[in-house]
Amino acid sequence: MRFMAQWLLRTDMAVALLDSTSGRFVGGGGLHPRDWDARVFEIGYWVRASEQGRGYVTEAVRLIVSN
Repeated sequence: MRFMAQWLLRTDMAVALLDSTSGRFVGGGGLHPRDWDARVFEIGYWVRASEQGRGYVTEAVRLIVSN
């Protein structure tokens, strides 16, 4: 509920990283506003150690910055 409220208020926009085949949760990420007026944001992410190097973060960052 907290994440949904933050998304709607645009105070933080967190996303789950899921494997597209299995739906398994592999990490998290998000776009974190620092200054809306100047359009300054931080992209944060983490991924399970067992899933590193499989392109999840690269794909997530591409999707986050493309919208």
